[in-house]
Amino acid sequence: MKLFVLTATAILLTACASETVPVAKMSCAELARNIGKATQVRDTATVDTIAGTVDMLAAESTADEIAGGLESLAGDLTHVAVTQELDALNRAFRQNGCS
Repeated sequence: MKLFVLTATAILLTACASETVPVAKMSCAELARNIGKATQVRDTATVDTIAGTVDMLAAESTADEIAGGLESLAGDLTHVAVTQELDALNRAFRQNGCS
């Protein structure tokens, strides 16, 4: 369970760190590539949230319940952050006339 929390956090940090060019200055190819990466991170965060919730509900001890809750929380936080990034990327993609 702790592995999922660390994985979600690492994916989020990688996604944020990979954006070296401002969104407004990205080419259509860069925007598409980053949209793909952000979508993958968002989907992984959703799976982590669901897995954490299931782990929390099926926990046999308080420690397992807490670990599942943390996993779920990490997935939720990652999902919110990457959704905001994805919105900005999609907006720039449309504004640049990319298809």
